[in-house]
Amino acid sequence: MPLERRRKTVDSTCNCYTCRNFSAAYLHHLFALKIIAYTLATLHNLTFMHNFMVRIRDSISRDGFNSFKDTFLADYQIRTSLFV
Repeated sequence: MPLERRRKTVDSTCNCYTCRNFSAAYLHHLFALKIIAYTLATLHNLTFMHNFMVRIRDSISRDGFNSFKDTFLADYQIRTSLFV
């Protein structure tokens, strides 16, 4: 596996403890061996959902939810395809 892929975070746009401190490769290693991997994944998922809901509420208050939705889905599909 190339070095740059080993250093890649789960989500480069996320500011949670997990994404700031651990690479995707290290998390993969932890899932095979350690229960802490589930705690780190939960931290990331909760942060992702919190930030997602903040962005949704903001887009609704600006009357721009449809634009936000289209942009989010296009970006999310590109980012998630990198891990397949």
